[in-house]
Amino acid sequence: MSLYLERIFLNRISPQLRNFSEKGGVYNFSCPICGDSKKDSKKARGYFFEGENRLIYKCHNCGVSLSFSHFLKHFDKSLYRQFVMETLKEKLIEKNQEETLRTQFLRAKKTIELVKDAVLDGLPTIDELPKNHVARVYVNGRKCPSEKLSLIYFVENFKDWVNKVKPGFFKPDSKFIADSRILFPIMDVHGKVLGVQSRAIKPCDHKYRFITLSFVENSKERLIFGLDKVDFKKPIFVTEGIFDSLFLPNAIAVLGSSYDNPTLKSLQSRVIIVPDNEKRNREVTKNVEKMLKAGFSVAIWDNDITAKDVNEAILSGYSKEFLVKMFTNNTVSGLEGLVKYKLWQSDRS
Repeated sequence: MSLYLERIFLNRISPQLRNFSEKGGVYNFSCPICGDSKKDSKKARGYFFEGENRLIYKCHNCGVSLSFSHFLKHFDKSLYRQFVMETLKEKLIEKNQEETLRTQFLRAKKTIELVKDAVLDGLPTIDELPKNHVARVYVNGRKCPSEKLSLIYFVENFKDWVNKVKPGFFKPDSKFIADSRILFPIMDVHGKVLGVQSRAIKPCDHKYRFITLSFVENSKERLIFGLDKVDFKKPIFVTEGIFDSLFLPNAIAVLGSSYDNPTLKSLQSRVIIVPDNEKRNREVTKNVEKMLKAGFSVAIWDNDITAKDVNEAILSGYSKEFLVKMFTNNTVSGLEGLVKYKLWQSDRS
């Protein structure tokens, strides 16, 4: 339900609401339900507050609490019927737009054969390395599924490789020390490499532990890992980190704690966001709350799990099957989901 649409209809009935005023997104007037009040016509204790992409009505005299649609139904049944029709039209338009974007993804997956981009030429995948190779030992130490090893590449000298595929990325005076790294190619649905995220194998300066490189010039859309492998007809798990996505079926990763991405928006009805298990991290919780308010589905962690993310949970002994079942059972959305997520945040057990 659109907050914009509710505002329009509230403004249409505002001349009929005694003592109506608005300030900072809060609408105040005399409650038409309880009369507010018979003794003083200037009393105004009815309020509409904005929240979760909707208006919520509360009277501090009679205590009634209503959604905008229920308030309008009580106040003006004829206008309420118009509001319902407009809401249905709006939802139909949004659904058609979403279906159009999803169809584009499906058509691309169906009609275009995946390609191996030349930017990866000469780089071995982890499954092609000897079992005692430092990169393979590191990836196996993260308990990466064996069938996913072919998705990860190894580069002996990351600095030289980067300056070959993207000249000038590392300046001559760069303090970055050349090292060997594992690479996660980030592709579009056709298999075209849009960028890579590298992960240091050996200890290094924290700011260089992950380096993400984009080959798409002047693009404001953030990179997403896994789009070339995902099945758009099935539910899609969305994680922050790439390693986390490798343990979940049909999963992609957004390379950070922000999920604000046009691609995710176009797949909203399929997406289940799996945030890191960090209820005290304000950046993480703020982004999750934002997505719940935008209508996305979010998976909540069980309170007895202390691992900070999917990979750490796997390393702690939880199975992939257990995590998938937990995330599926604990998926929430809408206003009820926001309340449950905030309750989860407040539980310090």
